[in-house]
Amino acid sequence: MKYKLSNKTALICGGSSGIGLAIAKVLEKHKKLKIILISSNKKKLNNAKLSFKKPDDIDTYTIDLSKSNEVKKFLNKLRTSKIGIDILINNSGGPKAGNIFDVDNEDWEYAIQNNFLSHLYITKHCLNHMLKMNWGRIINITSTLAVEPSPSMIISASVRASVSAFSKALSDTVCSNGISVNTICPGGIETDRLSQLVQDQAKALGESYENTLNQNASGIPIGRFAKPEEIASLAEYLCCEEAGYITGRVHAFDGSLMKSF
Repeated sequence: MKYKLSNKTALICGGSSGIGLAIAKVLEKHKKLKIILISSNKKKLNNAKLSFKKPDDIDTYTIDLSKSNEVKKFLNKLRTSKIGIDILINNSGGPKAGNIFDVDNEDWEYAIQNNFLSHLYITKHCLNHMLKMNWGRIINITSTLAVEPSPSMIISASVRASVSAFSKALSDTVCSNGISVNTICPGGIETDRLSQLVQDQAKALGESYENTLNQNASGIPIGRFAKPEEIASLAEYLCCEEAGYITGRVHAFDGSLMKSF
């Protein structure tokens, strides 16, 4: 099926690698669709840009989402440049792992800004253009932890759940304006984040990385981790014209890992 998606501008947060980059790559195939990538890692962002078929058509900005002043400066750039965003992918690196006793106040503050407030600020800015156009797509990438919390990932579970609630409340506000707001909750995706979490787990257990990785994968009913390109396909569909009726939803992408429905 060929989705209708052209003559739009897409802003992808966390676009230098993993899920963000995969979504950018799948959107690149649509003609006349402008892509803007932001990331805190300048080197990775530059390398990501060079990986596209037409690098010169990709705009990049180095921004640390955990710093509100950098986010606000970026939004001012968009405002002064009169760049309207039609498609917004809110995506950011996961917070520090650990239970309530393993994390401190600074870890919470960092995550609230990086994984929630930055999404709020950017979304509110992009809505100005979307409301004028009477069309828009907002996708928030969170985690299955938002639905089924884990004590060892308490910050991620709490902050990601906040994003899901924000998404639902917002969707009801703007759905009559042709704007859809959806949340995708990934389970295990083959990203740098997953690799680091498995490495930390293997070290704590005194086991090899390979064994720990395989044990985690075996706990998923489908028997494997997903590739970023797979979740990108879902995001592409939610962005298209045909998916406009789907809004206010939390979409689990987890190989049937979650027990709730």
